[in-house]
Amino acid sequence: MGKKILVVAFFLVWPFVCRSQVGRLPTVADIDYNYSQEVCGVDDMAWTWWFGPQVWSSDDYKSKLWWGYTSAMGYTGIAEYDMAGRTFRKRHLKMGPWRDDHNNSVVVLLPDRRLGVIYTNGHDKGNQVFVRISKTFESIDEFDDAVPIDFAGTTTYVQYFFMNGRHYIFTRTHQDTYKWAWTSSEDFVHWSEPAEFISASDKRYYIKMQRVIDVDGIIRIIAYGHPTQSSDCNIRMGFINFNDGNIYNKDGKTVVTRLGESFYFTDLDVLIPHDEGKVLRLFDVAAAPMDECGVALASFTKEVKTDSRYLIFMNGSLQDIAAGGLPFWNSSVYLGGMTFLDKDRIAVCRNDGLPDYGTDYVELWKFKGGRWKMEKRLHQEKIGPNLIRNIRPIVDYNGRYLLWQRGCYDHREKPHTFTLEAKVYDLVTETQVR
Repeated sequence: MGKKILVVAFFLVWPFVCRSQVGRLPTVADIDYNYSQEVCGVDDMAWTWWFGPQVWSSDDYKSKLWWGYTSAMGYTGIAEYDMAGRTFRKRHLKMGPWRDDHNNSVVVLLPDRRLGVIYTNGHDKGNQVFVRISKTFESIDEFDDAVPIDFAGTTTYVQYFFMNGRHYIFTRTHQDTYKWAWTSSEDFVHWSEPAEFISASDKRYYIKMQRVIDVDGIIRIIAYGHPTQSSDCNIRMGFINFNDGNIYNKDGKTVVTRLGESFYFTDLDVLIPHDEGKVLRLFDVAAAPMDECGVALASFTKEVKTDSRYLIFMNGSLQDIAAGGLPFWNSSVYLGGMTFLDKDRIAVCRNDGLPDYGTDYVELWKFKGGRWKMEKRLHQEKIGPNLIRNIRPIVDYNGRYLLWQRGCYDHREKPHTFTLEAKVYDLVTETQVR
């Protein structure tokens, strides 16, 4: 009886709370009751930016799908969905030092069809990157012991590539400054001594790496600083060429330095400058040929976070496609997000920014006739005071499935609090899987 009275009281005072505290978003505690009523079978899994690949389908795409996650209690793990049996299960691999979406993992289907999982200790909580391999083919039942790779500073974010018969891992490190470093391996077990390649004195410097699809052994670097905590959020570009051992500027011709040596981030030329009074938020980078470039981003003012616009940079042209709307939580710079399906298609999670928290949309957009156009709307949900969001789309490495998070995210509390489920959409049959 007491719980019912509390719930009724919440609904009676809610409108007045919103009017008296303009711009305040509900906390997880505010909406927990309503969330549990509206979301069934909560998966309890989250993921974050700057990891990849995060989703991988089996060679027979109608067989199995795997993705990395972290739970609300801080576990790092791998999830598996069996398409034939319509069964879903998870495997926790590590307990993080605290609850944080940076406890997420990268998932790789290795050439011998065993699964590889890569993760760190969390958000700058240790100096290692860990690698684990499943004991049997295409199975999460059992894994070998973790192989630690020691870096010079604390680590977070993992990006993986397989090029010229070698495995490569990139991660951000932090000592007195932020740096990014890489290591490689022939067998996914024995790894080379990590080498730093870029440094930044600015707080929270980010890089999104992406493969160049017409030349094996070349990685595109897209780099920028945090929108509100860095002095430079201009988006810069360069290339790492593992074939000739050089790091190149955005033109792909001017050598910045040799592999094994580090350079300062401003040595890379600006690809996308921010407008006066605005800051940028990087979402994703397209896998594209060397002479093409696709970047998904948002622009907004530092002080007002609900005026965001979603932009796509395509081969020198910047197009404003839609409103970004409401962030995840109060005074946040984190928006719903975009991810490339290929260089000409993109998945969009956005909010229209209208009153009463607006409406979330999950959409597919296509580049056609020189413009980005909305191709299909997969999901639409009115937010309202419950603040159940649809955010952070990620795409299968093979381009067959799209995932996004649905639920509540409150980053203001330490440790972080989130209650999220994974939505899965089959891009081949154009059907919602779960």
